[in-house]
Amino acid sequence: MKVNGLAMSGVWRELKADSIRKSLDYHRDRGQKAPKRLVDRFIQLLPYEEVREEFQCAVDLAEHGDDSEVLRLNAQGEWGSFLRGTWFGKSVEEYPYPSRYLLALEDALAEPSDLIEQGELAAAARAMTHNELTRPLLSPEMAFALSAATSKSRFGLVQLAVTLESALSLLAAWSVDTTSDAHAKDLRDITPLFADEAGTPGQQFYSILIRTLNCSSMGELLDRLSFEGDAFDVRTLQRWSAGETLPESNAVRRITSALCPEKADWFANMHWAMRYLTLLGYVSEPVVIAVEKYCFQPGADGAFAPWPTFPFGHGSFPAWCRSRYRFWYEYHQHRLAVESLKDSTASSTGS
Repeated sequence: MKVNGLAMSGVWRELKADSIRKSLDYHRDRGQKAPKRLVDRFIQLLPYEEVREEFQCAVDLAEHGDDSEVLRLNAQGEWGSFLRGTWFGKSVEEYPYPSRYLLALEDALAEPSDLIEQGELAAAARAMTHNELTRPLLSPEMAFALSAATSKSRFGLVQLAVTLESALSLLAAWSVDTTSDAHAKDLRDITPLFADEAGTPGQQFYSILIRTLNCSSMGELLDRLSFEGDAFDVRTLQRWSAGETLPESNAVRRITSALCPEKADWFANMHWAMRYLTLLGYVSEPVVIAVEKYCFQPGADGAFAPWPTFPFGHGSFPAWCRSRYRFWYEYHQHRLAVESLKDSTASSTGS
């Protein structure tokens, strides 16, 4: 959830209930049952009366020895619970495609996750390769590394690779999920971020900004902004161009509102995707650098697999992004086409 900008600690702080989270964690980490007053405070934080009643019923049943409802709620998973709240009142079939895919992926990963917790890493690898949803996340090298891991502590590097693939797949699912509205489709077109392998996502975004505005140089962009009455700081653009800082959303909005208001929403989506990709690079590229220092030592191949290459054998983060985003985009196009065909068949059968 952190990769998607949804750190649960931040949610608790926003609710001004961080002390409740810490208390619940305290009892959980010690294998203790949380006091009733603490559980009651937690239930009151839930946003919908129907949900509060459901949780209260589960707690009451558990008090009398029936854990079935608690187990059912736990089985929803973090994303399942989050999506249920986001689309409250809708059935899963009514969720947007990215949410349906994310929910299905979380369900598919439940069995491998349980096996990993039990230390059955080879069995987890088999479970992932046999499931149609999780199979595309694993390269042969990643599957072998997972099978060969001797402990959960050795699983971390494989987990990072799977997380990267999952995150890029979710980005592609979001960008391919459009209605028949051509404008909506254009708003989610982030393919220019993958046009070439040079530079960081932030630098790519700056180049796209310059090209889209038909500016031949940084100086021309500044002149056009000045003509519109906006004295933009050249040092800000220089930092963006050099990849020293990420373009800030407010600054980008200033530029697009002044020079291309009709593309402001598209640039806002591009900016979000750029930050998303930057985070993936931030968590992965230091791993490559660290592993490369030791990859020639005896036994390093097994200890650091599947690194120091990015998933599916790519030698750099930009190369991985460009290749695997294209794969995942086509993958989700196919899944949506299959869904559409099934819906059409069901409709024609029912009529």
